[in-house]
Amino acid sequence: MKVKNITAVSAMCALVVLGACATRPANLAPNVEVATDSFSGKFDVAVSGSKERIVKNADIESAVKSAITDAKLFSGDAATSYDVAVQVLSIENPLAGVDLTSSVRAKWTLKKRGDGATSWTESITSSETAKFSESIIAAQRLRLANERAISANIELGVKWLADVAKNPSEE
Repeated sequence: MKVKNITAVSAMCALVVLGACATRPANLAPNVEVATDSFSGKFDVAVSGSKERIVKNADIESAVKSAITDAKLFSGDAATSYDVAVQVLSIENPLAGVDLTSSVRAKWTLKKRGDGATSWTESITSSETAKFSESIIAAQRLRLANERAISANIELGVKWLADVAKNPSEE
């Protein structure tokens, strides 16, 4: 009887850990302020470099698009188009710990389509922590820390894009 109980408890623990790893990320798009200045034109976003099993390029791309749209950074009414590229350079995670901190470094690039001139490029680093009090499961804390660090990076990237829209001649 004890063997069955131990087996059942072990199976339930494995399901909880796997479930924490397999869930889709929460909304990665941060709450952003509406930009006072915008680019006259449309935009496309491409994200590359995330080799994380926790957060995929497609999820980051969707969050970047949402944040840029929410900030109203592009008017969409001109014939001009821009490409926003976000290259995830690194996602650093601890091997173990009680409170887990994740750091994300990404290179943000804005290019005007047609002439291909880079209007702006910046490397942005962000870090966020998930505390033990939020979840006793380390995989869940790591996922939370990753999502928060990516969201913070997106927020900083959108703020820099807003600065570029305000002062397009300065890089």
